[in-house]
Amino acid sequence: MVMKKLLLILFLTTGVVSLQGQITSKVIENMMADRRLTPENVAYNAVSLLPDLYREGRTDSINAVISYWYNKCGISEPLLNYCILEAIRTNTFHEEIRLNEPNQYDTTGTHLSNDLYADYILSGLQWYEYGSNIRANPKHYAPDNHKDFIVSAYGRYYDFLRSLALDLCELKDLSPVESYLVHYYGYPDSNRIELLKDTIYNGSVIQQMYLQRHKSKNVIPSMNMGFLLGTWVPNGNLSTLGIHPTIGLVIGKRARKWMADLNVNLRVGEAPNYYTFLYEDSLYKTKKFLGLYMGIDGAFELLRNKQGEINLLTGIGYDALSVNYDKVVQVPIPSFNFNFGLGYRIFLPVKEHDLSVKCTYLNIKVKSNSIYYENRGGTVLTGNALTASIIYGAFTQRQNKPRRENL
Repeated sequence: MVMKKLLLILFLTTGVVSLQGQITSKVIENMMADRRLTPENVAYNAVSLLPDLYREGRTDSINAVISYWYNKCGISEPLLNYCILEAIRTNTFHEEIRLNEPNQYDTTGTHLSNDLYADYILSGLQWYEYGSNIRANPKHYAPDNHKDFIVSAYGRYYDFLRSLALDLCELKDLSPVESYLVHYYGYPDSNRIELLKDTIYNGSVIQQMYLQRHKSKNVIPSMNMGFLLGTWVPNGNLSTLGIHPTIGLVIGKRARKWMADLNVNLRVGEAPNYYTFLYEDSLYKTKKFLGLYMGIDGAFELLRNKQGEINLLTGIGYDALSVNYDKVVQVPIPSFNFNFGLGYRIFLPVKEHDLSVKCTYLNIKVKSNSIYYENRGGTVLTGNALTASIIYGAFTQRQNKPRRENL
């Protein structure tokens, strides 16, 4: 019985090995007849084919590839970049590129409207500059990218576009926009985008898009939230309570130069001195301390630049000192809080290709607080308190992500 089982196992193993020798990978590939090209696959094949087709001068094939690419994937930055350069080369470029015009690579009637050119031109340049940096600096490859894929396909495509642009840089009769574009493609540099401020580009679509984006970057979004750390330094009779750290949360909104935040923070730690409070006709002595501030803080922008802003601060709110005695007696001692001061908000740098939806900041505030705790029958707790705090927060904002065809 054992011998029969061994013979059966031997037979099966030999059969599988024999079949493996007969069925090659090519056979398996032919068996997989359901072949579907995803947009990513179409883009990959298109950027792989174009450099060779261009070098061989196969215009009809280039037109067919461009048309197929556009119809399957829609407009994308890699496609737009090639169409722009080829239109400049054939002296058919204008800022309303239509793919169904002569020499614009389409026979299906589809076209790229002026709105699409306006929407994609800056992200197309950004895509190209980003990809060129990756090409030059392999250490910047993201973990989820396939290095071989990029180097073999998009890497060659970058080199192809740059070579085409460098040849066009030699032309003498280029318009200002054409000259700007071929030099950007020839010498990709994110700093070159600032050149669009020049009056030579007045009236151009690309300058209008740049100014619009530049303006939107300088507009601070309305909603923000942050976490507060600071210190509370009392003066006068309040000094009995001593210096305490503060922690808190701020949530606010902005309208042009005006800001309003809901500020909730706690002051913690034991007082350095005993103080007394009255509870049910009995006087208690304690060092226990827990402070609460909950109020509306207002701010007005006095001065602002790209790095930050200086704000005039004011606020009103409810302030309370919660005291206890032997964990049995707990008494809130309330006060109205009026405060004012100055703040400096530092805008943290945002990476050019950062796809985050938040613009972060550090906000440093120094304020004077007028506090009059209603501690009837107990220690007089009135005076001013200096607060110094730093808030790490974020404004909500939307950013458009340049598509990079899985780059």
